[in-house]
Amino acid sequence: MRSSSFECRADCPLLDQTKNAPMLVINGANDYFVPQADTLVFKGRRKTEVHLLPDIGHCAVLGGVSKLPEVIDLVTQWLPKQIGLDARAQVTNR
Repeated sequence: MRSSSFECRADCPLLDQTKNAPMLVINGANDYFVPQADTLVFKGRRKTEVHLLPDIGHCAVLGGVSKLPEVIDLVTQWLPKQIGLDARAQVTNR
């Protein structure tokens, strides 16, 4: 039996605030601890990117073949955009 002290809902006032910071949400579609709905509730939130990776569990690294390389790729593409850098320029300038 799964119990959770935190539950996201689409009608959560925190999701509707215009002053929210950018957010990257990545999770596995087969996560036993975090239901898909609690990941997908962030879709459409201002300055938010949501990824639900198939065939993997918690944090997209447990419960199957780890998708850590894909998670790292998503983070390294997202983060430079948040701080005003072009990720492609960073890779070519190394």
